[in-house]
Amino acid sequence: MFNHNHPHHRNRFGFTLAEMTIVIMIMGILFGISSTIYSGQRNVFVFNSALTRTLQMIRTVRTYATSTTPVAVPEIGNVIPVDGYGIDFKLDATGKNFTITVFANLAENPKEPHVADDPKINQFNEGQDVVIESYTLPSQIKFNKFYFQTPDDLKATPPAFPAKYISSGDEKGPTAYEAIAFFRPPMADSWLVGFEKNSEVAIPLANMRIELQNPETAALGSKRCQWITLNSVKTFPELSYNSCQ
Repeated sequence: MFNHNHPHHRNRFGFTLAEMTIVIMIMGILFGISSTIYSGQRNVFVFNSALTRTLQMIRTVRTYATSTTPVAVPEIGNVIPVDGYGIDFKLDATGKNFTITVFANLAENPKEPHVADDPKINQFNEGQDVVIESYTLPSQIKFNKFYFQTPDDLKATPPAFPAKYISSGDEKGPTAYEAIAFFRPPMADSWLVGFEKNSEVAIPLANMRIELQNPETAALGSKRCQWITLNSVKTFPELSYNSCQ
C-alpha cells in the first residue's frame, strides 16, 4: 500500500523549501536585471528630452526675432523690443544648477535701439527683462563645461577654445559661468557674449559651446556627453558627441 506519510514521498502538488528558495532567487536576479535596464533607458530618455528642450528654446528665440509678435511690458504696453531677444545659459554659484532662459531684451527702453557693444543690452537683467521661458536641467543631467572662443582666438593655428574660459563650476578652476545669444529683429541678426564669475563685463564671442553629461549612462562610452555649439554668424546649434574626457 502507498504510504503518503513516508518521508520519501510528498504531495505532487507541493514544493519543497529548497525549490521555493531557488525560484525566489531566480525572480530576484531577473528583477534586478530589468530594473537596471529600465533605469538606464529612463536616464537616456531624460537626457534626450532635455537636449530636445534646449534646442527648441534656441529655435524659439530665433523665431521671436523674425516675427512681429509684441511682448507685454509692464507700464509700457505691448512692444516689439528693438534690441531683440536673448537666450541665457547660466550656471549658478553652487556649480550644480544650470538654467536656460529665453527673454525679451528690453535694455532699459525697448523702443530705443542700442549698439551691439552697449553694456545695457549685453546682459540678462532678471528684474527688468521679460522672461518668456525658463528651464533648469534635471538633476540627472550634469552641466559639464562652458567653452568660450573670442574673435582673436580664431586667429590661432588651428583655432582653439582657450583653457582660461573653460569652466566646470569649480570655484578653484576657470571662471566662465554664463553665456548669452542675442537675436535682433527683423532678420534675427545675432551676437554672442560670455561672462566670467563675479564680473559684469561681457566678452564678445565668436563661438560658444556647452557640454552636457549624463553621469548615469557610462555604458554609452564615446556618446556620454553632448556638445551644443553656437556660432555668432550662423547661430544654428551644431551637435556633436564626445566621451567627457
